[in-house]
Parts: sequence; structure tokens; C-alpha cells
Amino acid sequence: MDISALKAGERYVVESVSGAGNGRQRLLDLGFTPKTELTVFNVAPFGGTVLLGLRGYMLALRQNACDLLKVFKLVETSQISARHIE
Repeated sequence: MDISALKAGERYVVESVSGAGNGRQRLLDLGFTPKTELTVFNVAPFGGTVLLGLRGYMLALRQNACDLLKVFKLVETSQISARHIE
């Protein structure tokens, strides 16, 4: 899922960090490693910054940095009904 499709208040898991060079390495150094859970607190309109929470801290990322992240939505166990388990 692309970062631009994220919604405030939802939780996601980092699938991968793409790109090469300093941008990718910076995200990895900040803790955006695969399987890391993150929470979206706010998404600025018109492609601005995204306020994220991960590993016990909050961080605002610009859209170009967010474009390097690939995430998927975390499904809460309370949202899974018995019908989905069978």
C-alpha cells in the first residue's frame, strides 16, 4: 500500500523500504525496518507531511521519504469474526 493512501488513526506494518542510497538508509536508521508496526496520527493535505508513531516515538516524514515505504494494514484481532477463521 502506498503511503498516500494511509488514514489517520489506523495501524500498519512496514513491508519493505525501497530505493537506494542515503534516503533508504536514513529510514532504516530511524527504525522503519520490515515487520515494524506504525500508527498514522495525521496526514497533511496536498502531499505534505505524514505524522507517524513507531517504536515509542513520533515522527513527521515528508511525502518523498514516505514514497520509499511499502506498508500493509494491520488487522486487529477484535475485527476478525469467527466467520473469517473457519
